[in-house]
Formats: sequence, C-alpha cells, structure tokens
Amino acid sequence: GTVEHFKSNAGCRNGLTSNAITSLFQDEATNIWIGTYAGGLHHFIPEKKKFVHHPVIYKDQEIKNIWAIQQNGQKLWLGSSSGLFTYDLITSQIEQVKSVNKKANAYLGRVLTIFIDHQGTIWTGGTTLNYFDQESGMLKPLTIQKENFWGNYDIRCITEDEKGNLWVGTEGGGLVNVDKSRQKFTSYGTMDDLP
Repeated sequence: GTVEHFKSNAGCRNGLTSNAITSLFQDEATNIWIGTYAGGLHHFIPEKKKFVHHPVIYKDQEIKNIWAIQQNGQKLWLGSSSGLFTYDLITSQIEQVKSVNKKANAYLGRVLTIFIDHQGTIWTGGTTLNYFDQESGMLKPLTIQKENFWGNYDIRCITEDEKGNLWVGTEGGGLVNVDKSRQKFTSYGTMDDLP
C-alpha cells in the first residue's frame, strides 16, 4: 500500500484549512468527515483527492474547533468549543442543540466527545456527561450521585459494554463506569492500578 500525507495550504482552494486534526468520521455514505482545531469542518472526496470546507456558522460566526463527529440519520452531530451542533447532510442547515442547564447559558460549552449507545441515545462529554432527550430536544446532564462528580476533569471518550453500562474516560480523572440501570458511578484511577 501507499501512504499519502495531506497538509493545509493557505493558497489551495481544495485543501484543509488547518493541520490540527481533532476528529475523523466516516458517514453512512462512506464520506470522510474531518474536524479540525481552528479550521472547522471538512469532508474528503478520495477519488478527487479534494477537501470540501463546510463552514459551521452560528450567530454570524464560524465555529472553528470541531472536537467530535457522529451521525444519526441525516444529521451529523458536531462537538465543538461552542457546544453541540447538528449539520443536516441534505440541506446543510446548522442548528445548536440547547441544554436544560441554565448555568451553561442554554448551551453546554465544550463538547469533546459524542457517543450513540445501543438504544440510540446520544451522549456527549466535555465538562459533564450529558444525554440528548428526544422529547424536549435538549441535552440533559446525567446526575446520579453528586452534582459535580466530574470535578475539573474533561470527558474525552465514551463507550458502552455488553450490559449497557457506559465507560467514560477523563483527562486526569481516571476511568468511570456508569451503571445506568442502578444509577451508580464507579471510578477507577491510579489507586486502582490504572497507569
């Protein structure tokens, strides 16, 4: 096989606008979507070796830091430094997903990871663990034991085991198991032999 290296080139119309790649995602139509730090959202057309920039514009400003990308139906869900957004793949319409958390000024701040569980629930992580409530159309924080369980640790990744428990990786706060059925958190850190 061969390896190709693509880099940002300020003078190139069909190139990346940033070399800081923060997320990659292949959608259901096999398009490759690229989130960047300071360069926004792109998708790659392999047969043309071309990148298409998709500006995520909200309140007349481009959201340039895209940390996470997932797909649910015809929408891409985008985690950014300015909260959670949806990008409609058919209409290119952008919408911000609001939060029930009034302290967050109706949005969630940084969203660093997005995960869709086996039941189709959309989970996001950043400064808190949140889920998308289909009924209200808003993000809600998952509060089980303590309101500020996450402390000052960013949530960087989320996955699910065969029992439906969430596993949450934090930046500096260790690994957290979320047993949704029993409404319980269990955290694991260096005292539990994590490196």
